[in-house]
Amino acid sequence: MHSDTGCGNRPARRPPNGPTGRRPRHGPVHQGDRHAVQAVGSTGRACAPKGEDPPKGYVRYPEGKVPKTVDDTWERYWNTHVIDENGTVRKAGEGE
Repeated sequence: MHSDTGCGNRPARRPPNGPTGRRPRHGPVHQGDRHAVQAVGSTGRACAPKGEDPPKGYVRYPEGKVPKTVDDTWERYWNTHVIDENGTVRKAGEGE
């Protein structure tokens, strides 16, 4: 698993990469043999091997709301929303 260090071509979320300090606006969120998972109670994410349950402290994205590429609708959405320990989706608070 790769925790918040990027999956596939997705760069680390913090700190921003590159000379401009901005993330590239292209490429897959995760590699083909992995799937993206969301950290519980945080906007953090990771990649887990396909066919395996998410590691402790992570959950799968809700069906139909999985980010596929950097800067797609769902990738932007999950930058501002979290899934809590009960599976409830809510807006992220400051510092989450």
